[in-house]
Amino acid sequence: MVAIQRKVLNVKRTSAPLIALALVFLCLCVRAAAQSQIRIIRPSHDVVVPDAILQKFSTADIQVLAALPSGKALIYDTVPNRDNADDLMDSHPHIALLSRTGAIVLDVDVISLAPTGHVGFDGMAVLPISSNAPLLVCAFTLGVDGSGTFFVFVGQDSGNYKVVGSLTGAQAQIRFSEKSPHRFELWTADAQSNRNPDQQCVRCPKYYRTRVYEWQNGKLALISEAKSNRGYDPETFDNTRFLVK
Repeated sequence: MVAIQRKVLNVKRTSAPLIALALVFLCLCVRAAAQSQIRIIRPSHDVVVPDAILQKFSTADIQVLAALPSGKALIYDTVPNRDNADDLMDSHPHIALLSRTGAIVLDVDVISLAPTGHVGFDGMAVLPISSNAPLLVCAFTLGVDGSGTFFVFVGQDSGNYKVVGSLTGAQAQIRFSEKSPHRFELWTADAQSNRNPDQQCVRCPKYYRTRVYEWQNGKLALISEAKSNRGYDPETFDNTRFLVK
């Protein structure tokens, strides 16, 4: 009986470290799986922000706070009046990256990059870790009516984080492939699809032009281009700036 009890104790002592090791392995697998997926994040004015980050951006309206393998990414807006945060006339968005220690390693004023004024944040796509793709893509609307679209790509170059590219379009959308995040389609409105002038407007159906891009040696390369043979409702693209196929 004593021998059996000792054997049971030995089994328990041996199994405990194995269970702990299995749990660690499972957590690593879950984290790796999460980092291998494209994450689409919509803007919000109710983001929960730790006090340490709030102290760095105390006057800002933080609309996104996303975890990255190297730290955190956030989009903040230095609007003069939080009650009018959706008013593009007052919008002044920035892209910021924080290291694991909380240090600000990038802070970009998007208005200084945009080709025109009245810039509004409209979504972010966090990409899987890859040497052939940037870290994230941020989408912004342009113009008073928001019909312009501006995409900003943020990546790493020689150990430093920076804006590595940008694209503009009209009521546009980027479509990713989960299998090849370094390659994507840019859908952008091209022309009114209805010949009747009374049915031509900003929100009316339009032909769309599709451009396929690929990241090659840290730069965007245009692979192909095509035009749709039918009209599309721009609202389909305005509802979400990113799509994963």
